[in-house]
Amino acid sequence: MRRAMFVLGLLVAILTVSGLSLAQEAEIAHVRFVHAGAELNTATLFINDQITEVQNVPYRTVSDWYSLRADNVYNFSVGLGGGDANFQVNKRLIAGEWITLQLNPAAGTGRPTLTATNTPARVRVAHLAQGTGAVDVFINEELTDITALSFGSITPLIELPVGVTQLSVGATGDSPSLNVSANLRAGTENTIVAVGSPDGNRVQLRVISEDYGVLDANFARVTVLHAIPGLLPVNVVVNEGTFIQNLAFPGTLGNNDGVDAFETPAGTYDLQVVSTVDPSVEYFDVPDVLLAGNRAYFIAAYGIPGNAQLLVTNVDAADLP
Repeated sequence: MRRAMFVLGLLVAILTVSGLSLAQEAEIAHVRFVHAGAELNTATLFINDQITEVQNVPYRTVSDWYSLRADNVYNFSVGLGGGDANFQVNKRLIAGEWITLQLNPAAGTGRPTLTATNTPARVRVAHLAQGTGAVDVFINEELTDITALSFGSITPLIELPVGVTQLSVGATGDSPSLNVSANLRAGTENTIVAVGSPDGNRVQLRVISEDYGVLDANFARVTVLHAIPGLLPVNVVVNEGTFIQNLAFPGTLGNNDGVDAFETPAGTYDLQVVSTVDPSVEYFDVPDVLLAGNRAYFIAAYGIPGNAQLLVTNVDAADLP
């Protein structure tokens, strides 16, 4: 699972050993490290030949973001198993960039590689609001190419700049009528969901933010959304084991957002959604669900009680930068 590593300690260490000083945000770039090298030893990160606090971290580690002065060229390098830094990349940091340093497994080159890539935020829109017609999607009040999105549909992920963004929907052909502001973070996958309200009289926009981090070829990640207004909390049962418990419609159980997630080995599973109050009450029973490795699944229960449906979509990690 994702392991947050450091922020302040690493920042202080890097700025100290590199002779850097804090600068205004306009002069700052942001960097994180991802150990994506399956079957590789633990990794230690160096910057300009100086060891950082990212030391002996295992596969699937994703560090927090930290800041360095922009408009400088840095040498980033990685050593394995406590050894010398053997994998490196030079990168000039540009102000405002969010750079992911990723240690990759050996491929056609026959040896691991270290890459430095700009990291956007990714966004998609799901229309799960019962009784609402097709909608158009707006970003910062500008109409996008996402038009006439019908009930029960979800768009592919698109890349957007990092930062606060206003996302809106409106009836197809009309101006936007529902707005939500989201602080889009680098490296996150964000689903903007149009759902009903607990009283069924209005539509609301919800932002689901995930960080897929490092997906594993042998594991699948599953996110589940309860989007059925009027339906009591549910449990998600996988092969007779309860993986998610007491998942409620957004806003009806304290500050819950109606979302939960889990990881499981790739394979074929029987999936049920049952009542939390009385697990013998079964809302969905889906046998032989194939969960492939290296994929992130999004499953949403939507509609109304008595006429509920499941939306299932997935993303292959190979499709993400």
